[in-house]
Amino acid sequence: MKYNFDEIIDRTITNDIKWKINEEVASGEVVPMWVADMDLKVANPIVEAIENRIKTPIFGYSSLSDYHKQIVADFFNRRHNYNVLKQDVLFSTGVVYSINAILQKYTKENDKVMIMLPSYGPFVSVTKSNKRIPIYTHLKLVDGKYKIDFDEMEEVVEDCKVLILCNPHNPTGKVFTKEELIKISDFAKKHEMLIISDEIHCDFDYHNKFIPIISVNEYARENTIALTSITKTFNLAGVKVSFIFVKNEKIREELEDFINLLGISSINTFAIEILEATYTKCDDWLDECLSYLKSNIDYVMKRLEKIPEIKCIKPDSTYLMWLDMSELDITKEKLHQTIIDEAKILFTSGDSFGDKYINYERMNIACPQSQVKETMDRLEEFVKKYRK
Repeated sequence: MKYNFDEIIDRTITNDIKWKINEEVASGEVVPMWVADMDLKVANPIVEAIENRIKTPIFGYSSLSDYHKQIVADFFNRRHNYNVLKQDVLFSTGVVYSINAILQKYTKENDKVMIMLPSYGPFVSVTKSNKRIPIYTHLKLVDGKYKIDFDEMEEVVEDCKVLILCNPHNPTGKVFTKEELIKISDFAKKHEMLIISDEIHCDFDYHNKFIPIISVNEYARENTIALTSITKTFNLAGVKVSFIFVKNEKIREELEDFINLLGISSINTFAIEILEATYTKCDDWLDECLSYLKSNIDYVMKRLEKIPEIKCIKPDSTYLMWLDMSELDITKEKLHQTIIDEAKILFTSGDSFGDKYINYERMNIACPQSQVKETMDRLEEFVKKYRK
């Protein structure tokens, strides 16, 4: 391989929150396997792009052009068959900021927004902070697979204006099938709902199953605002740049005006340089990274065979593993803190994805395999103490 993902990069000397959340993590006592960024070195062309830009030591106002929209469209068409044109692409500082803008523009106070649980926490918090009402449905486990409960959706849908979809799904790693996406679109059409589709994890598609919902039928194409980013895929969360794909010209023009008004469409100088380097020179890094992440997932699944008390559906996408720890002999309210205190591992607590998931923990495996191994060693020893 061209890239050495086993290399340990000391992030404690930076301001990265993953390693600076508390003294126990910063000192190395607790292994951080929580927030969704990677402990893997970025691609060389990204570093070179930053270094080259610094050689001109003036960092004035910068602007994006149609060229930048085209390379974004080319990347997503090449890897995922989005069939987007450059004019379909808008820029934003982040996916959550975009959701905030969309809710402000296309809903009003006390409007209802449908969210599938377990859910990435900011979907709920940004809905509530805008004084909209989240309406919850739940993915259900059927024969070892997460499925959409369309019956439940019909029961609770009354007056919902927006459906927030996360595909690939965080935290489960599920990739929705074409049949499911068509049913979602048909459901949204029946109830005249706008679809917001967070597709930031789409590049972590280990089995080529991902399908953008805007491609499945006319209603989805004309009534979906798809959101994704360079930052999750290429480990650039601190760079703050994302993309909004809108095929409907009226919605696109309205939204472009609104995000300009909010000031979230202005991308910083270094992000522009990074964008060009990443989408024109880094496919090889991504392919190698996907292979490495898949090997980490396979390793964890193998280790879990010896820890039957912890259940995990193998993810089809993302670098996140959704661990069901309900069979451990620990009071559910104490599970997360007990793992920190005794196993010395920091996961993301399951209840941040919905109150009923307090028996779950989300594990981020995007790190050198030595760190994954250390985590599984600690977890295996921890479980021995709390077997029922």
